[in-house]
Amino acid sequence: FFREAENAPLDPSGRVTPTARKAYDTCIEKCKKLLELYPDSKWVDNTLYLMSSAYFGKAEYGSCLRRLDELDARFPEPVLYMRGVCLLEDGDEARAIAVLERLQEQYPKSKYLAEGMYRRGEAEYRLHNWAAAQDAYQRLLTGVGDSDFHDAARLKIALAQRELGQDSLAVTSLAALAAVGRDRRKVFEGQLTAAEIL
Repeated sequence: FFREAENAPLDPSGRVTPTARKAYDTCIEKCKKLLELYPDSKWVDNTLYLMSSAYFGKAEYGSCLRRLDELDARFPEPVLYMRGVCLLEDGDEARAIAVLERLQEQYPKSKYLAEGMYRRGEAEYRLHNWAAAQDAYQRLLTGVGDSDFHDAARLKIALAQRELGQDSLAVTSLAALAAVGRDRRKVFEGQLTAAEIL
């Protein structure tokens, strides 16, 4: 059921479809049943991890965090990543920054690293720490090979520069996004922002 939910396409707005949500719910119900019937099973940690992942997939971050708290250290890398994202989405930016920083330090080759670094920048951006946000996004661009988060990071660097009153730097950053960007939406958003600045 978890695989079915993960493989289901998102709706046009980028949200989980009702079909995928139902598959996540079924996965969670079955995990709860397993924990109830076999509390001493060797599969308890795997079940808690699967349950956490299902809550994460449904964007129920509070429930995901509660399950992650029950999980031991068997899955430290994905648990750090999920915890950081959940804290950020729950509005606890300061703790999210600390967790995502640990992910970057402890797992520099993680498959979650690019998104973790981007989310770290997002946490700083939400706190209006424009220079720190710009630095976090820049570390993503220089520290991780091409990723799906590079275009969003380039756009956010320009927006942070704009907030810092560095309009000419922002326009230069947006020109770089237009030159190398692959995400047409981000490129278009960047062009609109550049036009607005100019």
